Amino acid sequence: MLRRTPTSLTITSEDIATYEDRRVAREQAAAEAQAQALREQGNDATMISSSPTPEERERELRRKRQDRIGIGAGRRQGR
Repeated sequence: MLRRTPTSLTITSEDIATYEDRRVAREQAAAEAQAQALREQGNDATMISSSPTPEERERELRRKRQDRIGIGAGRRQGR
């Protein structure tokens, strides 16, 4: 039987940032689909007044993520 060295996996802060960007995009798509369904039903006014805009929500999530994984404020946000 041949011996192999163990495979090591590393996760970087960039990997986490990429994953969370994708997760936020999926959540935004779901929220937009829900908002579209509500608009079709005529309930759009209550949805808009009770929740932040998708841009505000994404900005807040991005700030929280960067604080959590230690990416400084001087880092470029757009990719």
